[in-house]
Amino acid sequence: MFAYDLQDRVARTGRQVAVYVCHPGASATSLIRTCGGPMTRSTWWLMSKLPIVQTAERGAYPEVMCATEDGLEQRALYGPTGRMEIVGPVGRGRLEPYAYDKETMVRLWARSEVETGFRWAV
Repeated sequence: MFAYDLQDRVARTGRQVAVYVCHPGASATSLIRTCGGPMTRSTWWLMSKLPIVQTAERGAYPEVMCATEDGLEQRALYGPTGRMEIVGPVGRGRLEPYAYDKETMVRLWARSEVETGFRWAV
C-alpha cells in the first residue's frame, strides 16, 4: 500500500518514474537469521529445513523482473506464484481489495513519516 501511494505521489509530480511492487517470497538469505527475534529465527530455521523455502537466487528473480521487463503493471504485486505465493515461478500475485484503499494508503504514509521522523517530499 505504501508503494501504491508512492506511485500516486510520483505521478502528481509529472516525473517519468515507474514504481513497481515485488517480493522475494521465502528466500534463504541471512535477513531473518541476523535480524529476526528468537521465535522468528527458530521458525525460519525449521522452515528452511523443509521444501518451502527457495534459494536467495530465486528470491532475486522478482526484483530483477521488475527492474528489466517491459509491460508490467504498476498497480500489481510481482513475486512467487507457487505454494502460498512464497515460492515458485515469478508472476503477478494476488492482492486483497483493501490493498487498493486510497484512504488507508494515505494514512499509512502519514504514520510512516511520524514513526520514522522523516518526511519525504516527493
